[in-house]
Amino acid sequence: KKYEQAIEYYNQALTIYQKIFGDDHPKYALCLNNLGVVYRELEQNEQAIQYIKKALNININAYGDNHISIAVFLNNLGMTCHASEQYETAIEYYQKSIPIHIKIYGDNHAKTAICYNNLGVAYRELKKYDSALDYFDKAEKIWMQSYGANHPDTSS
Repeated sequence: KKYEQAIEYYNQALTIYQKIFGDDHPKYALCLNNLGVVYRELEQNEQAIQYIKKALNININAYGDNHISIAVFLNNLGMTCHASEQYETAIEYYQKSIPIHIKIYGDNHAKTAICYNNLGVAYRELKKYDSALDYFDKAEKIWMQSYGANHPDTSS
């Protein structure tokens, strides 16, 4: 019920943003992305991908290729493809997001570690265990540096 309500509210917001900013504005794109995430949660992944891709294209036109929103939207596309068992495509999106995260946050930031972990999970699904382990190790090292051994992200 709450997801359906979220869709209703995001659609209302899209209408408002379109009137105020137009349909090529980053605020409109953020709303599209958020709608895509809701559709992913509802397991309506094809619709989710359409919304997130549209958001991505708007923000690439607005900001270029190296803005944090581009990395976030790429990661969301990766997660949605992953949820659809399109692991190779998910890996492509995750790999595109990592250099942007590194450029903005650096090599040793927790947000970069999340990207590495997502890659590890996708490779594990493909039974490419050596690649999976490499990315899990990268993520764990960053989390250990960032949080220490007693944090929930590092204690398991």
